Amino acid sequence: MIYMLTAGKKALADGGIMEEVMNGLDKTRCDVLIGSGMGGMKVFYDAIEALRISYKKMNSLCVPFATTNMGSAILTMDL
Repeated sequence: MIYMLTAGKKALADGGIMEEVMNGLDKTRCDVLIGSGMGGMKVFYDAIEALRISYKKMNSLCVPFATTNMGSAILTMDL
């Protein structure tokens, strides 16, 4: 998560969006978008469906796949 925070802040700085610019923005109309190559919600949904059958069928990676959006959420709150 530290890498996402650092990368996000560096991207803003590279784009010339400094703190004084950020303070002038309507933050209710701003968004953070960070792409990820990990599973996402389909993998999480499939794991929950497997859990309905048996806990032994559940994919052990479902939690890391489901938390891929955590980085953008933390960056949004930090900005």
